[in-house]
Amino acid sequence: MTKNKSITVDRNIRKVGEKYKANVTINGKQKYVGTYPTLKEAQDARDKAEAGIVRKPNNKVIASEEKFKEYKKELIGKKYGKLTIKDVYRERRNGKAHYRLVCKCDCGNETRPYLSSVVGSNAETVSCGCYQGESGTKVLDSYLYDGTRVTNLKAKARNKLGVKGVRLTKSGTYEASIYFKGESKYLGTYKTLEEAKAVRKEAEKELFDPVIEEFNKQAKYKIEKDDKK
Repeated sequence: MTKNKSITVDRNIRKVGEKYKANVTINGKQKYVGTYPTLKEAQDARDKAEAGIVRKPNNKVIASEEKFKEYKKELIGKKYGKLTIKDVYRERRNGKAHYRLVCKCDCGNETRPYLSSVVGSNAETVSCGCYQGESGTKVLDSYLYDGTRVTNLKAKARNKLGVKGVRLTKSGTYEASIYFKGESKYLGTYKTLEEAKAVRKEAEKELFDPVIEEFNKQAKYKIEKDDKK
C-alpha cells in the first residue's frame, strides 16, 4: 500500500492525503491536536490549542488558567526599565491569545505593551516611549529607539542553518518567521533554504529597515542596514 504524501501547508499543519493534520509546539516538541477534513478546521483547532498554552518568562509551558494566575503572581509589582507592572490580562487577536500588561511608566503615563516585549530574552520595551525624549543622545547611543533595541534587529543567526528566523522542519522543508515589537510572524514554509532566506530578508527590509533609518538620522553611532555575511 502506498503511503499518502505529507506536505506542510501552514504553521504546524500538514496535509496528508485529503485531510489536514494539526499540531502545536510545546517546549520545542510537536503535540498532535487532530486530523480534519478542511484546512480551515485544522487552523481553528491549532489556534484554539495554542490559545490554551501559556509560557512563563523562563519559557516553560504551564496550563492556561494556571499560567494566567502565575503571571499575575510573578509579575504584578515588578519593575522592568521604567515600567512598573500593575496588571496582566489576555487579549484574542486573529484567533490567537496574547498576554498584555498594564504598566505605569516613571513619567506617569500608563501603557499596555505585550508581555513578551517587556519580560524575557526578546524584551525590547523599556518605557511608554518617553525614554528617548528624556534621554535623547544617551538613549540613541545605547541603541534604544522607539521601544526597540536596534542592535537586536541586526543580530547574527545562532542556529545551525546560519540564517536568522529560518528553521529546518522534520519533513525537510524550511519554515521562516520574524520577531518584531513583541510579536512573532509566520512567513511560510518553503522547499529550499534560499527561498526561505529570501522571504525572511524581504520581511526584514519591510519591518527593520525603517526603524534603523530613523535611528541613524539621530544616532552618533550608526547601524548598517545590510548584513555582510
